[in-house]
Amino acid sequence: MYGRTDVAIENVTIIDGSGNLPRVGSIGVTGDTVSSVGSSPRFHGEARLRVDGSGLFSAPGFIDLHSHSDFSLRENPLGHSKVLQGVTTEVVGNCGLTAAPVRSGTFSHLVEYLTNTVAIDDAEKQSWRWPTMMAYVEDSLSRGSSVNIAPLVGQGTLRVAVMGFCDLPPSPGQIEDMERLLSREMRMGCFGMSTGLQYVPNSYCTVEESSRLCSLVRSFGGFYAVHLRSEGRGLLQSVEEALEVARASGVRLEISHAKAAGEGNWGKSGQMIRAIEDEALRGTDVAFDVYPYTAYGSSILDFVPPVYLAGGIEKALQILREESARREVAAMIRHPGSDWENPRTEATWDRIVVTAVGDSEGARFVGKTIEQVSSVLGMDEADAIVHLVSRFRGRVKLLVHAMDEDEMKVLLSHPRSSIVSDAAAYKLSGKDRGAHPHPRSFGAFARVLGLYVREQGLLSWQEAIRKMTSLPAARAGITDRGLIREGMKADIVLFDPERVKDCATFEEPFRYAEGIPWVMVNGVVTVRGSKHTGARAGRLLRRISAGTEESR
Repeated sequence: MYGRTDVAIENVTIIDGSGNLPRVGSIGVTGDTVSSVGSSPRFHGEARLRVDGSGLFSAPGFIDLHSHSDFSLRENPLGHSKVLQGVTTEVVGNCGLTAAPVRSGTFSHLVEYLTNTVAIDDAEKQSWRWPTMMAYVEDSLSRGSSVNIAPLVGQGTLRVAVMGFCDLPPSPGQIEDMERLLSREMRMGCFGMSTGLQYVPNSYCTVEESSRLCSLVRSFGGFYAVHLRSEGRGLLQSVEEALEVARASGVRLEISHAKAAGEGNWGKSGQMIRAIEDEALRGTDVAFDVYPYTAYGSSILDFVPPVYLAGGIEKALQILREESARREVAAMIRHPGSDWENPRTEATWDRIVVTAVGDSEGARFVGKTIEQVSSVLGMDEADAIVHLVSRFRGRVKLLVHAMDEDEMKVLLSHPRSSIVSDAAAYKLSGKDRGAHPHPRSFGAFARVLGLYVREQGLLSWQEAIRKMTSLPAARAGITDRGLIREGMKADIVLFDPERVKDCATFEEPFRYAEGIPWVMVNGVVTVRGSKHTGARAGRLLRRISAGTEESR
């Protein structure tokens, strides 16, 4: 079936991604495909490259089911912080926040909406005109990529394209318009739809609206990734809302970055798991994903009461020019009502950290807690929040320490959970260094292997690898990756089980993982000797029809 072997990996402990026990053997790669796997090599002729895997474990390339690198890969196509921890495929377009589809009549609203995840400067606005999410990703990958990209389209972006920041239910014509946009994305190869029900105006979506769109997603064999409406006080009600959409539409449901945020909500993760397990017994296809940290990333806009954001961020900023409005918002931050959650209800001010500011003047605040920022500004914390929102036009990112370690480990070890980063790729140089990102960008997958497998024994090697490979592949509907098996694409990671670890910390996040000397993407060596080779062998992955997928 296969001709000459290009790469022969010998004497390696193979963890094939299925959950099967490790075994010592050899792997042959021909072109972009695994051509042989077994205890006795069946290589054809002399391989172009022979790798001695003695003392190393091999695994399928890690699949990050919840990534935000769709925005960072334009700046960093080599995807350093992800590739160097073994990630070879990223599922992007999460949390309902995608760069496209773009419509000229609602473009200003899209720019405002995306403030939750990326700051678009005036120069970029001139080119930000992609008619589809697939067109955006194709353009982003035109310079090559070191990772494969599997895109989703954001429900929030679809809604903005059709309705702007309108807080009313869509009319029959508007929902049909969203369906046309979504159908085009799915026909072009998107793997499904994501939603971010915490973010205005995606938060205006109802169960009926989501169910109708998800029925279309299901007809293409796609999946629905849900950033819940609440991950704190309203967690259980939000889980039920997501399950209701899955029941009504029959869509495959993935609950994104599962957590119970805020000490007052610790313990709810167990209730969430029981609800998911009960629903699965009724026949609903539901699972969830989790990252191995007890802090989440956020936007400072989460502190702005939803009533102020109803007309869009620009309108909210205009209102906040009035001193009376600023005082009112600060008071609401200090004492939020029962109908609104903000990060202050989940963590104290000394546990909320500024990680990025979309303005060079704000660099002095990066890495500081809100408590420290308030001291610098000479005002209390709520007033400091309002000042940052107004001065930097909402372009401030935060890190919130709000979860319980033991509870996170329960989620991490559950058989239905995939391991993700919920983060973009970074590099050690360039404008990235002006930020103070969550360490998950550099260490999520290596952290699980080093800390929760080797050191704590929470997971076996084979189960951890399954959660990083075949399980997320199955959830996304990626059929040619996630296993080391003949005929599968040759995305392969070699790591040292004694040395693999994350090095990034909350204090010093810009540190690459260690103990991962080899990474192959589509048969091309992309990491060698723990150094990036500069290879750009990644591909745009497309779901071409229900139940099928191809890479180009």
